[in-house]
Amino acid sequence: MFSAVSEANLMMLHPMLPSVSVSLCRTYCRTYPYFAVHTNICQCGKEPPKTSAGGIHASVGGTLVAPSRCDLPCRGNQSEFCGALPTFWSVYHNGAGTTQYKTVGSNLHGCTPPPDLQDENLFIFTYLTSPDAAPLLAFVLASALFNGIPLHIFGYKDRSTIQDIRHPLIDKVMCAQLIVQQLPPDMLVLFVDGSDVLFNTGPRELVSKFQAMNVSILMGAEVPCFVGIMSCKNWPEGKYRYRWPNSGMYMGRASTMSQLIDQVLQSRLTARGYSEEHTKNDQFWFAKQTLTFPGLKLDTSAALFLNVLRAQDDLCRTSEGRLAVCSSRTSPAVFHLNGRTDTHQVYCGMWWRGKTLSPSAQLWVSGRQVRFDRMVPRSQHLFTDPAASAVLQNLWCQ
Repeated sequence: MFSAVSEANLMMLHPMLPSVSVSLCRTYCRTYPYFAVHTNICQCGKEPPKTSAGGIHASVGGTLVAPSRCDLPCRGNQSEFCGALPTFWSVYHNGAGTTQYKTVGSNLHGCTPPPDLQDENLFIFTYLTSPDAAPLLAFVLASALFNGIPLHIFGYKDRSTIQDIRHPLIDKVMCAQLIVQQLPPDMLVLFVDGSDVLFNTGPRELVSKFQAMNVSILMGAEVPCFVGIMSCKNWPEGKYRYRWPNSGMYMGRASTMSQLIDQVLQSRLTARGYSEEHTKNDQFWFAKQTLTFPGLKLDTSAALFLNVLRAQDDLCRTSEGRLAVCSSRTSPAVFHLNGRTDTHQVYCGMWWRGKTLSPSAQLWVSGRQVRFDRMVPRSQHLFTDPAASAVLQNLWCQ
């Protein structure tokens, strides 16, 4: 992806046109002098990508490579090429020849999984969208490490700051699409929000619970209705109060998830008459798909996912002390603290509360391994120092 110095020169992103080809993208971008294609994504721009590297608000660098390097057939025309994996773009001048660039930094920097995932049957990832993620990030990462979750983190710029991006919620969806397209089609994939999700079990139970649901895609459900301008009556009443979609957690095979995200982005691209608030909110577009996408089901019993907002009074403990849902008698594997939910109650119901980690515990960040204490230098002591961990438990869990 390419950005520019001023807003007037920003590349205009047109994601997921149906069956993208070079000719379709050229037509779509006919009022722009430049366009670029990658997998099933089309971009238009007033300037070509710069070849000098820069910061997030400056020109984003690109590495020029031979045209033969871009060998990925376009979905809309197999005789044409739409870049190459993982992040090569075919860049065209309207009415002229082609040049090829590899992106080295952008709003979607690093949306590439590690190359060797053959031994993994579950890929779990998140995308950090805001600097507000920082205060709870230590809890999210610690919960993954305690449960043996190989969490892959994207959108993280460096050890202390999160990328400042223009439409982070839609960038999150775009990054998810680039990632799942590079995974084996049959691999199970779990996406979770980055700043407010806690794990309370490991990969084996995540897989077994999902398989028991017998669905193509499972998405979390929540108590309040946040579906934009759609009618809340579109979703039927169920046995429990978890009725409406929340896009903070969803799981399925990589190929099916790619199809779902395609539909989400195509729906947003072709929509007319929506406000800016709706067009930049991924929840609204995912909610539309829950009504029509084949095999997509909501976790209305909170068997795997629990969105905690307005559900605090439905929380109880199992005989083993594990946090559970009273009404459905389920013990969710992943808890989403959506809507600024109080962390205390959920943390105190985690089996790993009060335990400690090694500061050198490794996490996957944009395809490379990074130490836990470098990810969260200011708050890592809550989980690496036994005394600090004990104080936290005593303060919150008495």
